[in-house]
Amino acid sequence: MEEIRVKDITIKSGDSSLTIVDDSRPESSIVLDTSILPEIIQFLNSHRPDPGENRTGFRVPVASLCEDTRSNFSATIEVNGESIDYSAFDFSITGILIEDSRLRLVVDQAVSMALRYKEHAATIEALVVRCEKKRTCFHFPDTLRDGELDPPDDLMRLYRALEMDWLRERVS
Repeated sequence: MEEIRVKDITIKSGDSSLTIVDDSRPESSIVLDTSILPEIIQFLNSHRPDPGENRTGFRVPVASLCEDTRSNFSATIEVNGESIDYSAFDFSITGILIEDSRLRLVVDQAVSMALRYKEHAATIEALVVRCEKKRTCFHFPDTLRDGELDPPDDLMRLYRALEMDWLRERVS
């Protein structure tokens, strides 16, 4: 069993689990199944102080949500007067990753994107920041003002509703 200590916290690895122990209260340890590590790593990476990393928030893994939740989220992209619905792979308050081979966009191309989740809706300008195979990553420039996170209210409400439902799924 491997372990690492960070201040007064010990993390121990088992065959299919990690155990996190507060050394001052060992009776209140937390055991995590290793199957959830990719999501935990993604969450932790979103807080990494890496100047090359432009993400400013956690990404909700839309593609791995249950069908009921996922089917309530939609992203419609308008390009050259044509609107097409796409499925999101993941979504944050500052951008979205879409995995779809129909997308034929280029880096720095601006599009209008209409997002919907349940009763929430937001339309925002999206800028293509990366195109890889069938994945296209968009940034929402209007979520930042003077280098600070300041998303439009309708986008924030939509994001928070989706994030809350994702969290409910994780604990149930």
